[in-house]
Amino acid sequence: MKSTTIQALNQLNQTFYQQVASSFSQTRQSSWSGWKRVIQNFTQTMKEKQLQPVGASLTTVVDVASGNSRFYQFLITQLPKVKFDYSAVDANRQLLEIAKTNLRQQLNHQQIRETGLSSSSATFKQLDLTNLLMDKKPIDLPQADLIVVFGLMHHLPSFNLRQRLLNELACKLQPGGLLAVTFWKFLEFPRLRKKIINADKIAQSELAINLNDLEENDYFLGWQQNKTAYRYCHYSNDREIEKVIKLTPLKLIDRYRADGRERVANQYLIFKK
Repeated sequence: MKSTTIQALNQLNQTFYQQVASSFSQTRQSSWSGWKRVIQNFTQTMKEKQLQPVGASLTTVVDVASGNSRFYQFLITQLPKVKFDYSAVDANRQLLEIAKTNLRQQLNHQQIRETGLSSSSATFKQLDLTNLLMDKKPIDLPQADLIVVFGLMHHLPSFNLRQRLLNELACKLQPGGLLAVTFWKFLEFPRLRKKIINADKIAQSELAINLNDLEENDYFLGWQQNKTAYRYCHYSNDREIEKVIKLTPLKLIDRYRADGRERVANQYLIFKK
């Protein structure tokens, strides 16, 4: 995919989240059912690393495309005895601010610094991962015991960038660490296919890109009743996911479907270093 096309698609998504950050966050209040299995795998990994007692030392978690950080709220509820050093990364500042407010309330109003909560609990960072990956610049993230990538892969333009992100994150894992990633299977469900909108108008008149430069299974999806808000989304089919598994320099330890009304809206891959 051409760099100009990647930039245009990325800008489209940036604009989308600037428009709908508040309403998007309101629809993302509950945990995903698939997260329970992530926690199960993570707990088993902590036991294998023989943390005595479990979580006695800081456990570093990086949440990529963190949104309102509801995963962290779920994490500390599920594992209340574990001390987490949590890093939230998102391209949208509004969502990061919402996350700070939510976590401030949940964590008993702990004092918040400019960068977020105290370093023993959570920090927040705004990063445009698409631009960093496209320019092959390093991604400033800590070495982590757990890295999660939920609801992002379908927004990264081109297979090469999606794979580059996973390869970069693999390098950020501690030995024995886990990388959990989801792929949204929106194309398989009629209620989600209804969100797909005409690509010709968007691509040619508003983005000034050639539709032929898009990759297979690239789409544009609308948002609720807002006729001016739409986003670029890629559907990763089974063939592509098999290729991802093959190219990711980590061991696949779990693979399953979960989430959504259909309970299978996301494909989860959990890798171990």
